[in-house]
Amino acid sequence: MPKFSVEMRIDFGGEIEAENEEEAEKLAWTSWGDNSDAPITYESVYSIDVKEIESEEEEEELEDE
Repeated sequence: MPKFSVEMRIDFGGEIEAENEEEAEKLAWTSWGDNSDAPITYESVYSIDVKEIESEEEEEELEDE
């Protein structure tokens, strides 16, 4: 069965109370996920990139040609 490399870019957003931008950024890194009280929440999927990964057998066949 073929394998695929998948990269997803997902947007999160919200409002955080902080003393400055640096503190807000630090808080944002830990303010999402399984925490139901988090001020940062899922907003949308930005993109999904899918690429097939060639198996070693396919690479060998290409080299033999």
